[in-house]
Amino acid sequence: MSKFKLSPRVLLLWRIRLLFVDLAVLVLCFAVYAFFSLPDEAVLLAVITILISFWLWFWYLPRLHSSFQFSISNEAVVLTRGVFVVKQYLLPCPRLIYAERFTTPLTSLMGLCSLRLKASRVHLILPPLTKDETAFIMSQLDNSFL
Repeated sequence: MSKFKLSPRVLLLWRIRLLFVDLAVLVLCFAVYAFFSLPDEAVLLAVITILISFWLWFWYLPRLHSSFQFSISNEAVVLTRGVFVVKQYLLPCPRLIYAERFTTPLTSLMGLCSLRLKASRVHLILPPLTKDETAFIMSQLDNSFL
C-alpha cells in the first residue's frame, strides 16, 4: 500500500486561484462604485471579500491541504479530506474502468497534474500531484490489472 500527501505546491496553487477570484470580485466592486454610484455597497463588498480571503488564505486552505491523504493498493484507492466534515472516498480497483491524467495550464507551470479515476457509476478526481507521483500511481494501477 502506498500513501500520499499533497505537495506544498498545491497550497500555492489554491492560493493563486483564490487571488484570481479576489481580483474578479474587487473589479466588480470597482464597477459597482464607478457605474452605479453605490459607494457604500461597493466598499462593504470589498471589505467582506478581503476578510473572507484572509480567513481562507491563513486558516482554511492550510488545514484543507493537511487534511488530504490518499492511499492506493491493489484492492482500492482511498481518499480522505475535509476540515469541518471529514469525508472518505473508496474506489475499489476491480471496478476501475479507466484512469486519466490531466493538467491545466497553471498546474503544468507548477509541475503538477491530477488524476481522474472512473468506475462504473462513480468518478474520483485526485488533487494535483507531482508528475513523478502521478506516473507512479498510474503504474500501480496498471500493475493491479495485470
